[in-house]
Amino acid sequence: MTIRLIALALGLFLLATLYPASAAPIYVRFNTNLGNIDVELFADTAPLNVANFMSYVNSGAYNNVVINRSVPGFIFQAGEYVLVSNSSGDSFGSNTPGNPVNSEESLPGAHSNTRGTIAFALSGSNPNSGTNQWFFNEVDNNSASSPADLDSQGFTAFGIVMNTSSLSVMDEISSVPVFLPPNDNPFITPAAYEADTNPGGPSPDDFAFGRIPLLNYTLGNDANPNPVLSTNLVIVSSVTVLTNVQNFTAWQTAKFTNLQQQTPTFIAATATPFNDGVPNLLKYVFDINPSVPLTVTERANLPALGTTTISGTKYLTLTFHQHNALVGVTVNVQTSPDLQTWTTATNPTIVQTGTDANGDPIMQVQVAESGTMQFIRLNVTQP
Repeated sequence: MTIRLIALALGLFLLATLYPASAAPIYVRFNTNLGNIDVELFADTAPLNVANFMSYVNSGAYNNVVINRSVPGFIFQAGEYVLVSNSSGDSFGSNTPGNPVNSEESLPGAHSNTRGTIAFALSGSNPNSGTNQWFFNEVDNNSASSPADLDSQGFTAFGIVMNTSSLSVMDEISSVPVFLPPNDNPFITPAAYEADTNPGGPSPDDFAFGRIPLLNYTLGNDANPNPVLSTNLVIVSSVTVLTNVQNFTAWQTAKFTNLQQQTPTFIAATATPFNDGVPNLLKYVFDINPSVPLTVTERANLPALGTTTISGTKYLTLTFHQHNALVGVTVNVQTSPDLQTWTTATNPTIVQTGTDANGDPIMQVQVAESGTMQFIRLNVTQP
């Protein structure tokens, strides 16, 4: 079953597909120096990996962890190395890995390593070797045509980025410049790199900080200038549990009156109360009160289509207000040349342009124009 809200200029098409809801997960927030990443943990389908992750969260091991490895277009990784600040200055510390956790990727209902999922790093080819190092999949890494087929290697996707604003922070971290040895990395000396004896010769992946992303950093005249750790590193200051998170069902219960809830067809996800043309599920995504008619302000805040030019390239843009604690739905961007064939946009640019009066992020999706006719839609799926 599908519901649609359509407005065409260059082309806008909003769609939501409904499926039965899954068991209640755990929600956590990665507090980074580039913004927050909210993540839904799959406690029902990856319980061992979620329990392993939460053991580190609850111990405080993920406070001030450093994003120490980034491979743009693939993944970025953290979990072992931490920033230690004291009277002597800043330095690197490390977490002690706990017992390895078994892979759950092959179990029934397991989630795939798609864009926005989180999984544990593994040691060699052992699928049961995950400990404290986790990574986010920047792209789909689940097929032979992907940068890597991580599903077949046993990497367990144990959570997924919850909302578009969080995805934009993930993308911003992915875009931070990466410094590679031997000559362009402030932490790996050329001598150490050349002396590496791993099979196949030296590789950035042989070193803990061989692919480190650094903010606002430029190599100086020295072969190895020292970055200011507290300023140049990408840091996760903490991972905290989100409480009082409302999924779609809880949100409806809070928004609709008792009398309204007695009419199932009125509160159905596909229903358009007051015949306003905006189904309840989309009102949840856009944080619009479903129990009363749309206000002038709410109607003005519905997704708006436009164009923008960046460095000479024209982009089709879609601007919308997003629920601040959006969970239980997946939102991706799709494009079409004819409204018949839709293709998921590969790594669309997603930026937060501001915050509205409700504290909700104002998001803008940017997709480079191609061809003489192009349409864009948000594909909203409720698992």
